[in-house]
Amino acid sequence: MDRTEKKDISLIKNEGLNKAQLLQKLKEAQIGLNEYAHTLFNSDLFQPSLLSSEVNLIELSMSEIGLKNGGDFEDIKKHLKALNLSHCPLEIAIYVRLKFKDQLESDEKKSNKTPPGSITFFSKPLSEEDDFPKGFYIKNTNGTLWLRGYICSEDYIWEANDRMIFKVNKK
Repeated sequence: MDRTEKKDISLIKNEGLNKAQLLQKLKEAQIGLNEYAHTLFNSDLFQPSLLSSEVNLIELSMSEIGLKNGGDFEDIKKHLKALNLSHCPLEIAIYVRLKFKDQLESDEKKSNKTPPGSITFFSKPLSEEDDFPKGFYIKNTNGTLWLRGYICSEDYIWEANDRMIFKVNKK
């Protein structure tokens, strides 16, 4: 049985909004942004698709994709092919954050680790520079919903219980 058959798959609509429109929607929804999220939005490398589309997404842990001991970007990419999964377009994280408002709250912090209670979007990094944000994750802290950018090296190891959102490829 395909491991993804047991999980909910969500259909998310990319409304084709530009950066200014996306930022306005986040502001209206009172979504918090960290410095790295602002860096992504302000970068010319981040160009959200202006075409409306729909994307099927699934949330899985590293263990659920077959990485029982966790893994880095390359390990994750290798495991996704067999599951018919791939990178999410970067802007999809914004639409998910706007839609997914009932995320469980977590105030716990871990230094240099994926924050507990967060869900990272597996997207193609816009830059290989270690000090440039690799993508977005979502978190609920003290009742505030966040869309946060994150930095890490290409060899950063996600732990087995870290959760990510992946694009489900059409068959």
